[in-house]
Amino acid sequence: MTPRARRKALIAAALSSGQARQTTEAETITQPATAKARAPASSSHDRGAPAKSGPREAAKRGRPRIEDRDKTLNATKPWAALGMSRRTWYRRRGEKLKAK
Repeated sequence: MTPRARRKALIAAALSSGQARQTTEAETITQPATAKARAPASSSHDRGAPAKSGPREAAKRGRPRIEDRDKTLNATKPWAALGMSRRTWYRRRGEKLKAK
């Protein structure tokens, strides 16, 4: 009989006879540490959560509507008109916005 099987048999016998189970040193070492129980974090996606206010939260994110796709930056490609890469155009745009 393997040590694990013997330990299980001893535990089963102790539980069936009504004896209190004591944790052995070997079990303490082999058992993983349990995580502390936490209350689930609430998010704005929960039902009944109040809507966030502000310009950024009010705007919907995601794909543009089909009729608005031709007005997007990816469709107009202003970086191509200026003869620069898309990455450079966005970086310079960010620098301009920070300067304001």
